[in-house]
Amino acid sequence: MIVPSMNMVEIKNEWEKEFPIIFRKATYVAKEIHKTLKLSKDGEIVKYFDYLSKYKNNWIYSICLTKKRDYFIFLVYNYDRQGLNAYTVMGGDDNYMFVFTAHFFKRYNERRKLNLVKPNDILRAFMDDNHSFGVQPLDDLNENMNNIICTSDTGVLLGTADTKQKIYRMNTYLTNDMLKEDQKAITTALHEEFDHDGRKYTPYNL
Repeated sequence: MIVPSMNMVEIKNEWEKEFPIIFRKATYVAKEIHKTLKLSKDGEIVKYFDYLSKYKNNWIYSICLTKKRDYFIFLVYNYDRQGLNAYTVMGGDDNYMFVFTAHFFKRYNERRKLNLVKPNDILRAFMDDNHSFGVQPLDDLNENMNNIICTSDTGVLLGTADTKQKIYRMNTYLTNDMLKEDQKAITTALHEEFDHDGRKYTPYNL
C-alpha cells in the first residue's frame, strides 16, 4: 500500500507490482464493453473506472474505445499533508514514472479554472484533458537530476527528472498563455519534432 512515508523508488516499485494486474482487468473490461456497444467507424467512447487493489491502493483508469483500437490511461493516487498526489507510467520504452504532486493538482485546478472540489473529479478532468506528454530536459541540477519542461494537450508541466531512478516529478502547471518566450519556443519544438534528448509518452493501447 502506498503511504506518505514512502520514497519515490518505493512507490514506483508498488506501481510495477500492481500494474500487470490492473492492465489485464482493464483489457477485460474493454472487451466486455465492446460486446454491448456498437461504435461507428470514427466514433469513440471514453469511460472511467475506480479500482481498489488487493494491496489497498486506489487506482483510476480510463478506457477510450474506438473501432480500431482501445487506449488506456492509468493513475494510482494517495494523499499526504499537502493533498492529492498521483502516479503513472505512460506507454514508452524507458519506463519513467510520472509523479503529479499536490501542488501540481492545486495549480492545475486553479489555472484551468475548473473549480473542482472532489479529488476524483480533478483526476478525471486531468485524464480527460491530457492524453500524451512531451518531455524536454533543461538545466542540470546535479549528476542525476535536471529540470524539465513537459508539454501536454492543454498546457505545460514543470518539474524535475531523476535520470538514475527514471522518475519525472511534476511540481506545477502553466496554461499556454502564461508561458515566457523561451518556454514557447521549447513547447513548439516539442509539439513538432523532438531533438535527441526529447521524449514522447502516449497512452497504452491494444
